[in-house]
Amino acid sequence: MTRIITIVVTALTLCLSVPAAASRGFQEIKEDHWLAAMRVARIDSEILYAISLMESGTSFNGMRQYGPWPWTMNINEEARYYSSREAARMALIEEVERGNNRIAVGIWQIYLRFNGHHVDDPLELFDPVTNLRVAAKVLNGCWDHYDTLRNVLSCYHSGDVDEKGLAYAARVLKLAEKWGEPYRVRNRIPGIVYARDVADQPLIDNNALLANDMVVHTEPQTIQTSSRGVRRIAIDNNVPTFKQPDDGVVRRVIVVE
Repeated sequence: MTRIITIVVTALTLCLSVPAAASRGFQEIKEDHWLAAMRVARIDSEILYAISLMESGTSFNGMRQYGPWPWTMNINEEARYYSSREAARMALIEEVERGNNRIAVGIWQIYLRFNGHHVDDPLELFDPVTNLRVAAKVLNGCWDHYDTLRNVLSCYHSGDVDEKGLAYAARVLKLAEKWGEPYRVRNRIPGIVYARDVADQPLIDNNALLANDMVVHTEPQTIQTSSRGVRRIAIDNNVPTFKQPDDGVVRRVIVVE
């Protein structure tokens, strides 16, 4: 059954030491995997976790604790959350057989068109550890072209440094600051950029966009403040409900069960 719903994205902490709080599949990622990914991506596990919230976070409208969902795909710019690994695998096989590569797969939403070459079989990307490993490689590649964290995060999202990408970077850093602490490593690793080191810096680097004094206007649905209180949203545009969102971002998604 396929349902179209509207959800509000909120971020609740998922602690590695409490497997019951983690989504199915996500708990397959262990501390060693995080450390290995940090060394490749050159960013800390708090930021890596925040990226996963941005890319595949869902609560299925309150039916589960909000967090990354491994069986997520974006097909032709349409987000889909599957109830199981097998359901997601079958859908991906069907799309690949059609020759479609406009698909982002898994927790960190690896885009097949540009980054599918990092695996032998796109189905491997439903393995959370593999998905994290590939995401780290993509981030590492962005460091080859850009030298600041926000620009690298923009590159991960947009393939370049642009207004949309920098807005994405701002939200990632906000999520990392607010919800990333349970994923913080005890000891610093040389060469790693840490979320807490950039938390007090401006979220948008205007100079990184254009050199013509352009004013950055972020889209209201992209960056929101959390001071507005309770927001009223609609499920299926009919049944009203109330939520207290973290950043107020409303996503329209397709849930496949």
